[in-house]
Formats: sequence, structure tokens, C-alpha cells
Amino acid sequence: MEEKEILKEIYRQEKEIREGEKKRIDYITFISLFSSERKVATVNYISEISNPVILIPGAGTDEKKAEKILEKKRYLLREGFTIIFYNLKKKLPPDDKGFFKFFRESIGEIKGIMSYLEKNYGIKKFSVLGISLGGIMGFVLSGVDERVKKAVILISGGNFELITWRSLLRFTLRKDCPRNACKRMHKTYKKFLKEGFYKGIMDFPRKCFLYDPMTYAELLDGKKVLMINGLFDFVIPFYSALSMKRRIKNCRIIWYPGTHLTIKFFLPFLRKSIVKFLKNEN
Repeated sequence: MEEKEILKEIYRQEKEIREGEKKRIDYITFISLFSSERKVATVNYISEISNPVILIPGAGTDEKKAEKILEKKRYLLREGFTIIFYNLKKKLPPDDKGFFKFFRESIGEIKGIMSYLEKNYGIKKFSVLGISLGGIMGFVLSGVDERVKKAVILISGGNFELITWRSLLRFTLRKDCPRNACKRMHKTYKKFLKEGFYKGIMDFPRKCFLYDPMTYAELLDGKKVLMINGLFDFVIPFYSALSMKRRIKNCRIIWYPGTHLTIKFFLPFLRKSIVKFLKNEN
């Protein structure tokens, strides 16, 4: 087994998904998907399930916010895409090991959704549209699952040392290790990445490296990635976005002159670029 294939084993497990209720409101059909534990997603389409885009929202997305996000993404439905809206769990574990477990379970649910649609509707190719925390998941999912061919990543990035210590999140994120210890581990981590020594990364005393998108950048070779980031974003700073952009071979980044929260004002001007990217077969 190649060193980088070890990373895929981390996220091999899938959650089994069963179809729930199906209803049509106005011109949109909604299919609710359930695991044994909860409602994990809704599949939204107009005429048929085709060109599926898995939409992974950011942290703190409740039902009202989900409705607003879907409303703003209806242009994708009109362009012939199916939107699979993943219901991110609302409560995030505060500690490193707990968050890794949460992250792995979430990826397992999304993989289960893809397997369900592949088995029941013959869908074999997917795109991902991830927002903030959903973008971090989108990077990792795209790396570990061959069925994801394209990823649109909004206001997200990699290199957790920068996000933890040099962004606004430094005031809210719980720190599992002192600054100096974190810096030393990341120095070793970057050397291991350069040498492709992923087995060593798995032995680190902290699990954050196993959900840092930078760890999975090499697995994104052959995938197409479009990043959209704010020049004045202090939650996911521009240098965090650049860290990912520089490690992905086939990646384009669009900058908008705003912050993490003001992306909603710029998205109407970015719709054409997103649709063109998702439709382009080249």
C-alpha cells in the first residue's frame, strides 16, 4: 500500500442510508435521507437526479440558515444540478479527539449518501460545494473518495497552525497544546508532507493533522478545485487559503474584496463562475 493510501483508510467507513419521505413543493422535488440515527440530508432537484452537487454548510447551520442557503443556491437547480444538502451536526466537540471522531463520522455519512445514490439512482460522479467548515470537509472528502471529481470550496483553507493561532478563531478555539509545542509539531508535519511520510503523521499525539486539508492535498491530484476566498477574511485568513492553493495542482482561486461574513454580498457576482466550473467537462 502506498503511503498516501493510508489516508483513505482513515475515512473508509460509511454510514448506511435509507430513503425517507419524498415530496414536491412547487417545482422542486425533495427526498429526505435518514440513517439509523438522524436525518442526514435532503436531495433537491427539478426534473431528475443528475449532476449531483453535495452542499456541505458551515458550523452552526440550523434549519432556518439551511433554508436561506438553499434559497440562494436554487440557481444551481435551474441549471440542471441536483443539490444534496448535508445536515451538519449542530454541536461541535470542543477537544481534538472528539472533533476528529465527529469529522470522521460526518465524512462517513456523506460517503453513505453517495453510495445510496449510486446504488439506487446509478449516480457515479459527484461534485462538492463546501462552505467554511464544510469546505474543510469538502477538501478531505474529495481527496479520499474517487467519486468526487470537482470541488467548489468557499471561505475555507488549510494549515491549522495558521487558523488556530493567526486568525480570529484563536480567541474561541480550545487549544490542546501550547503555542511552542504546536509550532514544533507543525514544523515536523510539513517535513513529513514534503517527503510523503503519512504513516508518521498518523502517529502524532494530536489528531488535528488527520483532518487538516493540507494532509490530503496530494490525493487531490487529478481532481478540479475552485476556491473562493475573501482578501480580508480574518476567520480563514488569505495565507491559510494560499497554503492550500499552492499544494493543489489543478486549483483556481477567486478572491473577493471582503470578509468571512460578507461573502453573501459577493456570491451573486460569482454564480456564473461556479456554474461554468461545474459544467466544464475539460
